[in-house]
Amino acid sequence: MVAPVEKLSSMVSETVREVENLTALYRSYEERVSVIPTSQDKSFESLVTFDNCKTEPIHRWYTFKEGYSHRLIAALENQGIISAKASTILLDPFCGVGTTLLSCQLRATNGNVRTVIGMERNPAIHSIAKSKLNWRAYRLRTIKQSLEALKLPKRGRRPMLSAPELSTFNSTRKNGKRAFHPKVLADLLFLRERINQECGLNPELDFFMLAWTAVIEQASNTRKDGRALRLIESLGVPDVAELFIAQCDLMIEDLESMATENSQSLPATAILGDARYIPFKESMFTGLCYSPPYLNNIDYTEVYKLELWLRGHVKTQEEFRSLRLKTFRSHPSITFPTTSICDRLRPQTWIRRLKTALIGSLPSDRFRKMRETLFSGYIDDMLLTLQEQKRVAKPGAPIVCVVGNSLHGGNAHHSVPVCTDLLISAAAKAVGLGIDHIQVARQLPRRDNKNGWLRESLVVMQKPKGSTKS
Repeated sequence: MVAPVEKLSSMVSETVREVENLTALYRSYEERVSVIPTSQDKSFESLVTFDNCKTEPIHRWYTFKEGYSHRLIAALENQGIISAKASTILLDPFCGVGTTLLSCQLRATNGNVRTVIGMERNPAIHSIAKSKLNWRAYRLRTIKQSLEALKLPKRGRRPMLSAPELSTFNSTRKNGKRAFHPKVLADLLFLRERINQECGLNPELDFFMLAWTAVIEQASNTRKDGRALRLIESLGVPDVAELFIAQCDLMIEDLESMATENSQSLPATAILGDARYIPFKESMFTGLCYSPPYLNNIDYTEVYKLELWLRGHVKTQEEFRSLRLKTFRSHPSITFPTTSICDRLRPQTWIRRLKTALIGSLPSDRFRKMRETLFSGYIDDMLLTLQEQKRVAKPGAPIVCVVGNSLHGGNAHHSVPVCTDLLISAAAKAVGLGIDHIQVARQLPRRDNKNGWLRESLVVMQKPKGSTKS
């Protein structure tokens, strides 16, 4: 009989060997595609984060840490990746808060983009994108008048408004932490009602609801931190009205600064939809640029649940669960239906080989089945959306995907590197897209990034010229 310690040691050694086989396969695949390392001037590093959007008019109305830079589209044009010689019809199938769309809309000459369309699955995030893109419709005089009215105390008895039926809004943890002070939550709900009463069906309703949405996290005792909302120590009772007025003043300042914006009004539309089922005709788009969910366990319905519930996009646990089931399979927060899209490909296909090696390298612990299901679902969803991208792209159209790699399982000595940029590249090849190159934008600043696999990259693909079939 093998002693328990010896058995465990044997299992660890086997996992280490499988990880070594996986990394060897990664290197072998990299030899077949052009992988460009980070540039010495780090010019791409700032393009894959939202940081420089935080000071830009309109973009800064809502901080979206999962987004990329408003400068990315212009940089891709400057490098000739997206055409600078012909009018472009651009699609962002994972548009988030509309950074791609707004970037095209706000540029002084609109570059060569003629039309830009975005898709977003999360209804709260989609509403934010629509509200930002609608900035030209907001009337400054009406906004200022409405804001003055909102500052005045409400006459009569203040109504008691019910919080959403979610434990986050009404429970206190054993350590005494809670997401909202009761007064803060009551003030937020009351202000929301006053905004609706004041604005009615006017377009300025979107302006004020976006300002209100932007202060939800500031007014709470939560912070978006990786996979979920993290409860923090309460720093007192924030003044909701004060936060809201400050946010409105910032947004008004931007509208005033944009009053002389004389560029033509570029058609920019954000629709609520699923990137796995793109509702547009074949060969419609001359360019695509997007950033899908990373394979890092983040469930955006959870991270943005305050916005979803408080804005009324979901009202019951059943609706919340239904929304989760419609999300991209990048997280294990719910049991998704299983598919076998990748497994039906030829065994020698690179995506099949990489998937087999990736799953084979997983530690034999209690999380193995969950990770296997997660990786399989993500790869199948990427195959679905890449197939759709190929269908709607015009032959020769560039397709740019911004994505980050991750580390799963075990510990620092035998964790499994998940090279999502290579997986997406291999999946794109499997559906018939060409791979131009993978540009490494930055190495992630983690101590366990010893082999350089933890990185964010731009996967630059193309629908082959002469390709007519989807």
